[in-house]
Amino acid sequence: MEIPEELAQNYLKRRLDDINSLEKALLGQDFDICKEIGHRLKGSARTFGFKDLEHLALSLEEDAQNEDLTSLAEDINSFKTWVYKYIN
Repeated sequence: MEIPEELAQNYLKRRLDDINSLEKALLGQDFDICKEIGHRLKGSARTFGFKDLEHLALSLEEDAQNEDLTSLAEDINSFKTWVYKYIN
């Protein structure tokens, strides 16, 4: 199923809030929030057909579960880069 471009762009713009939430959670070492966002992203990325984001979200979720600050920071940076690459 093809997702209309406008709908995909709205989805991507909403991810800016996720970036902010993840960065704040990382600073506060709130792994539960990071895990929750990663889990939610994993499902929504699958719905929109963003396989690379789905894999990145899985990594976010796992690194938050393992309380791995270094990997989590790298994942958040990768997520941020990914969003800005595709957002218009």
